[in-house]
Amino acid sequence: MGHYPDSQQICERSGLPGELEQREIRRMVLRHVAPGIELIVERMTFEAVRVCGCGAELERWGNFGLYRRCVRCGCKVVEFRPIWASLELLYREYYWREYQAAYHCPPVEERYQRDMTDRIPQYLEWMQQLCPPPARLLEIGCGNGRLLREASLARYDGSASEMDPRVAAWVREKTGLPVHVGTFPPLSEPPFELIVAIDVLEHVPDQRAFVREIRARLAPQVKVLLHCPVIDSDEAARSSPDVFNPLSHLWVHTTESLSLLWREGGLDLKLMGRLFDMPCWGLQA
Repeated sequence: MGHYPDSQQICERSGLPGELEQREIRRMVLRHVAPGIELIVERMTFEAVRVCGCGAELERWGNFGLYRRCVRCGCKVVEFRPIWASLELLYREYYWREYQAAYHCPPVEERYQRDMTDRIPQYLEWMQQLCPPPARLLEIGCGNGRLLREASLARYDGSASEMDPRVAAWVREKTGLPVHVGTFPPLSEPPFELIVAIDVLEHVPDQRAFVREIRARLAPQVKVLLHCPVIDSDEAARSSPDVFNPLSHLWVHTTESLSLLWREGGLDLKLMGRLFDMPCWGLQA
């Protein structure tokens, strides 16, 4: 059995570890992710994370490897996250194909049909409660695009962003709707009245910058529908081990940490309901 260094030893060194330490980090990451993505991890560069997004220190947290807990807000934060270039590589080239297959998730083509049975109607109901159509809509990270299509049929003026250019092209062809390749569409576009971010926030390395980007694209009467993992206790964490994926889930928020993040951006949380045992939030000024 190879020797795995104490992660604290690496954290105490430079923020961007050298190549020897990069190999050690990759080995540690591979112990906590699904088999079959070794080649993806080998192409990644990692950086040490010393503080929470709220600015407070991180403490050891024994429930899951490679996560620490914020001493202020309780957010769970990966100790080593891929740098932006590596995350961009993951989400542009691998996430919707090889990565999903490694976790036994169906491809986008199958999800386009299946999502109508377990999530799309509920998301649409919450969207209509939060910001009734007609309204300008942006979906960040639209994936298979089914929610975007159904929202358009419900009289939203919808567009989306998606990191993977192949998936974005497939959604454009499938729905006939505009899909920007990247994290956000250009700021030159008119403001949006409703922004939807489902299973997105946990993947974003700079949480505050994400909030700023959303605020920059919202009309004065701002509304956001947000769904992401929220774990408020160690007991809840132990009952949801799949949430703690250190390669893609860089943050696992608590209700407190989520409130702090969005309140800083001038938005307050309102609980819309729960889906897949996780809360869904409506945000507004």
